[in-house]
Amino acid sequence: MKTTIVFISIILTNVLFTFATPQRGDIIHWNDTVYRLIPFPLDLWEEFELTSETLFGVGEKGYSTDCGRGYQAEWKIIDNELYLIAIYSCSYFYSDEYGDSLKANLSHLFPDRLIDGLVKADWVNGNFWLANGEKIFYDHGGVGTIFEKDIRLTFNKGILTATQEYNNLEKSIKSVYTENPDILHEFIYSSINWDVLPELNDSIIRVFVNFVIRQPGQLQDVRIVRGAGGQFDYEAKRVISLIPEWTIYFTYGRYYAQSWTLPVIFSEENRKKYAR
Repeated sequence: MKTTIVFISIILTNVLFTFATPQRGDIIHWNDTVYRLIPFPLDLWEEFELTSETLFGVGEKGYSTDCGRGYQAEWKIIDNELYLIAIYSCSYFYSDEYGDSLKANLSHLFPDRLIDGLVKADWVNGNFWLANGEKIFYDHGGVGTIFEKDIRLTFNKGILTATQEYNNLEKSIKSVYTENPDILHEFIYSSINWDVLPELNDSIIRVFVNFVIRQPGQLQDVRIVRGAGGQFDYEAKRVISLIPEWTIYFTYGRYYAQSWTLPVIFSEENRKKYAR
């Protein structure tokens, strides 16, 4: 049985940024394959609160930074219908380390719904995401891991009504300016109008410029985040704005917006090396 890994939904954007660490996702069995599933279908259940006391009969235990919701559920799609088959504490699969391996009693939580060990998840509506292939990018403070492909599953009252696969690898763009520092430095410092700047002598002036990449092409929202004032700030912002392209990744059916900060270093060494 092939095992693949999931990623995070753009439908519930708060899943991405509520916790500093990307969340691990649930477990789901579909077409003889085990995936990770995000966002979390159990969060749509409104009949009781999903606390550790309710789910496991104990206080908060087994918390980990990649499982901020306090549980990890397991699901299965059978004949295009979604079923809940288990709920685990965050540390269930790491019991040797944490010593509090907990599993919810589904017959207690869903006394009128549990049939043959399965809970029909007819409360689940919306889009959920899986991912296939190799990792192509990781952003710890944001989206987490981006894989070669994403699969979107659409549910209506727990019934799988549509699927769509996205090829993130084909749509993502890697720029030589991101991948090769020498090419980036050549572009920045040869684009500076050194003639309008004062003599630096032994001084080294650093200006930090921030920008955002939302779509392939030109950098957006270019701004000084730490400047030196005057012509130095103007030149730093101007040359960074001229960079024709930057790396951008595609995931969950759209381009993943990222913020970047670059230093522009004004020195006599750079002036002599790059001035035209």
